[in-house]
Amino acid sequence: MPFDGTTNPIVLELQTARGRIERGWCQRSIQTLRGEVCLLGALGYTESGGCRMTPAALAVARQICPVHHEMVGPGMLSLWNDRLSRTKEQVLAVLDGAIAAESARVSMPQS
Repeated sequence: MPFDGTTNPIVLELQTARGRIERGWCQRSIQTLRGEVCLLGALGYTESGGCRMTPAALAVARQICPVHHEMVGPGMLSLWNDRLSRTKEQVLAVLDGAIAAESARVSMPQS
């Protein structure tokens, strides 16, 4: 049976983030009083958190900016999330893409 990535900590973190967004998404705040979270909040960032990109955040960055993802930081993810025309469905789609890509990446045979 092939490895499906479900025990990969990055995939699990992305799945958790997706669930948090499904329960409630917001813009211009890490988290609201009602518990809604932005993309960064869903990925575990806090208002006082550092600016280090986690492996899960990097997986999301690869979906948002495939060519220059190494130059994307939390601030760029926040700007992407907070764009006025951005929708919850778009955020969920990016997380779905990151989950699929990370699952495929970790299940590829090592050479």
